[in-house]
Amino acid sequence: MAEEAENYLSVTMLGNSSKYRIGEEGNLTQAIEVSSGDGRVILSLGKGTACLDTYGRWLSSITIKEETSPPPLPENYYIMSKAYKLGPDGATFSPPLNLTLSYEDNNTPQYVAEEDIYIASHNATSGSWRALPSQVDTLNNTVTAPVSHFSTFAIMGIAMPPRAEFTITSLDLSSTRVKRGKELTASVNIANFGDAEGSYTLNLTINGKVVQTRTVTLAPAAAERVTFTISRDVPGIYTVSVDGLSGEFTVTPPSWLSRFMFPIVIVAIALGAILAYLIRQRRVKA
Repeated sequence: MAEEAENYLSVTMLGNSSKYRIGEEGNLTQAIEVSSGDGRVILSLGKGTACLDTYGRWLSSITIKEETSPPPLPENYYIMSKAYKLGPDGATFSPPLNLTLSYEDNNTPQYVAEEDIYIASHNATSGSWRALPSQVDTLNNTVTAPVSHFSTFAIMGIAMPPRAEFTITSLDLSSTRVKRGKELTASVNIANFGDAEGSYTLNLTINGKVVQTRTVTLAPAAAERVTFTISRDVPGIYTVSVDGLSGEFTVTPPSWLSRFMFPIVIVAIALGAILAYLIRQRRVKA
């Protein structure tokens, strides 16, 4: 009776090949760990892992090649390791295999936090990179992530340079009701909660129109109270806004007495003059 043919999974890591027994259903009969000669790439698969090709049949080979021209990155993102193309396309693993890549400290760009780096996979269809849930070993300079589908993989990090971050709070008006032409003040608090010094321009608007501008420069963790002085000559209700914060004040019309005070004074002076003239004339005749 002829012996049943054995199935093997061939793993070619950067040109070096090795074989591992795989069952008819595509499950590994043993746990395997394959490392590159320089130790910068490690594949780990547990016993019983289902390794299937794009048609759902047992997977016969895995290839790991260095990607000499990795796909472009978004702004402020950096590749901190070599990029590797894993194939064949369409291969699946359940549970996912573990991919471990290494990096060097001197390859860490400025403002990239080492503890926040991760392994990313490239989606050839969308042209985008996707972050994988990763474990960073800063002592050994390695990053490990689960991989269920093959693509191009690399260690990636985003640079977060220090910058100023501002918040504007507490718009206060010194009065909500003033006479025309009288001044009132509008004040806000501005704070820099970022990690770098920076400047921020405040625009004060009245009824939607910018009437005053003030630029404030603050160090990290610094705060300042900024005050604007305003007035209006036309009676009415006015809306004041500073960086999205709003308030209202009313300019009141003059009272009846104040409105006619000047004519009354003029008439009184004229009547007084006439009365004085009549008194003098009477004295002269007498």
